Amino acid sequence: MLDPSDPDAYTVGWVCALSTEFTAAQEQFDEEYEPHESPEHRDANDFNVYSFGKIKGHMVVVAVLPNGQYGTASAATVAKDMIRSFRNIRFGLMVGIGGGAPTKQHDIRLGDVVVSSPSPGQSGVFQYDFGKATKDVFQHTASHNKPPPLLLAAVAGLKTQYERKGLQIHDKVSTIVANNKRLSAKYGRPEDPDSLFSPSIDHKSDPCPKFCVTAPTDLVDRKPRQEPMEVVEVHYGTIASGNTLMKDAFKRDELASKANILCFEMEAAGLMDGFQCLVIRGICDYSDSHKNDRWQGYAAMTAAVYAKQILGRIRPEAVAREETIISKIDEVISGVENLKRSISEQEVLNWLSDEDFGTYQFDERSKKAPGTCQWFLDSPEYQSWTQEKGQVLFCPGIAGAGKTVLASAIIESLHSRFQSDSSTAIVHIYCRYNRVDRQTFNKLRASLLRQLCERLSPLPEGIMQLYNQYKPRRVEAPPERILSELESVSGLFSKVFMVVDALDEWRATEHADLYSLPGELLHLQRKLAMNLLATSRPIPLIANQFNNYPSISITAQQQDIYAYVDNFRWPESSCIGKITGLRGLVKKVMSQIVRGMFLLARLYLHSLENETSERDVKDALKRFEDRAKNDDNDPKRFGSSGKNYTALADKIQDPLYTYSAFNWGGHVRRLSPLDQTYKTSIDFLQTRGMVDQAIMLILTLGTWSEDRQAPQDMSNLHLAALFGLGDLAESLMKNIDINSRDSCGRTALVWALECLAFEFKFSPDYIMSVTKNFEIYDGIDIARRRVVNALLRSGANPRMPGYNGDTPLHLAAILGDVEIVERILEYGVDIDILNRNVGVPLEEAVRHSRESASMKLLESGTVDTGGENSRTAHTETSSVSNLAPMETLIEKGAKADFPDINGQTALMEASKRGHNRIDELLLENQSNVDQQDHKGDTALMKACIGDHADVIELLVAANARLDIENDKGDTALDHGGPSTWPQ
Repeated sequence: MLDPSDPDAYTVGWVCALSTEFTAAQEQFDEEYEPHESPEHRDANDFNVYSFGKIKGHMVVVAVLPNGQYGTASAATVAKDMIRSFRNIRFGLMVGIGGGAPTKQHDIRLGDVVVSSPSPGQSGVFQYDFGKATKDVFQHTASHNKPPPLLLAAVAGLKTQYERKGLQIHDKVSTIVANNKRLSAKYGRPEDPDSLFSPSIDHKSDPCPKFCVTAPTDLVDRKPRQEPMEVVEVHYGTIASGNTLMKDAFKRDELASKANILCFEMEAAGLMDGFQCLVIRGICDYSDSHKNDRWQGYAAMTAAVYAKQILGRIRPEAVAREETIISKIDEVISGVENLKRSISEQEVLNWLSDEDFGTYQFDERSKKAPGTCQWFLDSPEYQSWTQEKGQVLFCPGIAGAGKTVLASAIIESLHSRFQSDSSTAIVHIYCRYNRVDRQTFNKLRASLLRQLCERLSPLPEGIMQLYNQYKPRRVEAPPERILSELESVSGLFSKVFMVVDALDEWRATEHADLYSLPGELLHLQRKLAMNLLATSRPIPLIANQFNNYPSISITAQQQDIYAYVDNFRWPESSCIGKITGLRGLVKKVMSQIVRGMFLLARLYLHSLENETSERDVKDALKRFEDRAKNDDNDPKRFGSSGKNYTALADKIQDPLYTYSAFNWGGHVRRLSPLDQTYKTSIDFLQTRGMVDQAIMLILTLGTWSEDRQAPQDMSNLHLAALFGLGDLAESLMKNIDINSRDSCGRTALVWALECLAFEFKFSPDYIMSVTKNFEIYDGIDIARRRVVNALLRSGANPRMPGYNGDTPLHLAAILGDVEIVERILEYGVDIDILNRNVGVPLEEAVRHSRESASMKLLESGTVDTGGENSRTAHTETSSVSNLAPMETLIEKGAKADFPDINGQTALMEASKRGHNRIDELLLENQSNVDQQDHKGDTALMKACIGDHADVIELLVAANARLDIENDKGDTALDHGGPSTWPQ
């Protein structure tokens, strides 16, 4: 019989992160050893907390992370110390709770269990907060070891058992809590509803069902589980692990879609190198902002019960034959140290640039049909560019030709070709219309520098000096320093390839010249001796700058179209692919009529999806050919094509059609309701197929790119709101749900207000400012205000938020329209209603310098506001130099030292920005001059960092202490030179 006091008796290591998980694990012991029976001797540097017992014949040691410590590095340290103290451990189990990522493919519910399961290219664990913008955003996961075969075999055995007999996990949990009444309240299955919120619905306040649900569409409709499904289901696949808690539903869905992720957690990636283990997670929430603790106990218990079942599938003598993990201790220790260093270096890289072009690269690469783009990669021009250092290759192509997908294929090809060559670096930039605020030359250089540094470890000394010099001051490194380091770091490589997509979409805020990017890139190319490849539409002002360099035009080649059609996914009802020769006919016709544009091919193919007979397909192809031959530009064809995309494919290139699509609303606004054209417009808006096509055109025509997805499920009322068709909107309201939402969660009211509030720009996460194309825009702002008033009069819900979580009151505050603010408040909207950023409308009004709206909101409600992630009204108001809002705040009894989530007060914010008049007002009203924020900084320190001499003098005169230290041990004297200080 094994001696439980002998450390070498234990062969299974079980790691938990939370005390809740630790409790659930101990409930699985068939025999539990008391402290006097347990091992006394352990490694001198092992400070883990352990519990010991026997499960299904296995001697198991359970460890829990130190209280309050989470993340991959902490988990790795616990595992390292465990195997040094218990040197006979053969494998590990990481068991606990996680956040689910439900999709159409994986119906994950609260309490379900997710098990890490390897798949081609994945180890079962994916570290999502690391990664390099290189070959693809998931490159780093390949380094994580898979669970040992013994565990994978046990997983396969349980899968089979479930199919035949079920696992009865819920029943086993119920038995455990029934036998230990102390556990029933926390570890039994909660009676709380299992609610999955739409991604656009952010958490407002607890309880969620009361405050977060304003309409049935706020929740995802899911059917109750029925037999043979169990209360607790088990899912197998990839678990995402990171050092930050996932609380963003949109990011959750994005990663779930791209990497087939089922669950998010914070420890597993730290264990997978060296400490081979199986990761088992019980689902306690949905990785969104609606997190709560109610399901944690039950989820921890379901995961622990499954882990026990795994051990029951493994014979103890089989474990004894496995290699001990201690034999790989050097690998484990090295992995821990590398992980800690990686986390530190990742912080530096994130400070240097937060651009994530790897996401674009992954998106575009996934759109490439197999077999396409090869003509370009085989071309002499491209081959020459890759072989000789310091080459430039310009690649123009018309809209829809597939330039961006080709750029991603080039990047992919370069990584494949040079992946084993550490002296070669590949960097890339994706320019986008909708990222104007991100597109500056300094950010571009910083992104290139970060991508180069990602290839290096340890980071170059110059980069660390840059970080240590400017990070404490919370400012960006100056352009000349970034350029200097870029030159230095690029010199560490024998060859650097730079691929830049869509030069024509660069819209730099600091330059009047829209086409200044080519000159900057060519300057960098010469200075750094890089190989530059750039794509663009054939705009003369861009193309002329590349006259002295080789070029190759991008167009969809015949073989590309063939490959595209071969890989097109037809619906099950389609006859194409089922009838011999029909797919070949489609390929032949497509190659003749698409004019080198993948976009046209895509639209044509989509229009064939609903054709169910060979005759219908051939008739449609004949129509396509006739249109291509005639190249008909007849404007009468506008809107007549009905329910499919065929006319759109032809007309998308027609300037007159483009004008009509963007400006018909402007003409209609000028017509009398008695005019026949006006009546025709009503008929048009009441025809669903025409409305769908019009919306698709407006949101994509002239700005189409494969990476931009327009909102779906927009109604005719949304379209009327966009154009500001007030009278028409009132007619439409009689026959439609006035609060219907598009796929981004916007109602017509939100659409109208967003168009007004953001200077006719829509959410940059979906579409760029298409309304810049409206030429007949006289009075459109007034017209949209009429729509807003009409919608409110007719019962539009003024509390329903849009995609970014901004409610109509937030948008009215951003717009600064006092009349609309008053109207919305009349409907009883809470003045402190929160948006996605947990901010109130007053903050938005102040942030956008809307003084009248700010004053109206201040007059109408409370003033001591601030959410979980927000600044307060005080700090926001002090960020602008206008005294009036702050005076009103104080008059209404606001507490001058009310801190925001970061501990910052209004005095600190005003001092940081050099607003001495605000400071004077606050000091007169007894603001605490020495109050410290969460980092220990005072108002005086912030004034010194900003070098605001007049504010420094004011604070010193108010007896601000000079000897206060922040968390780093710095005083105000450490933040400024002698010239800063007043005499």
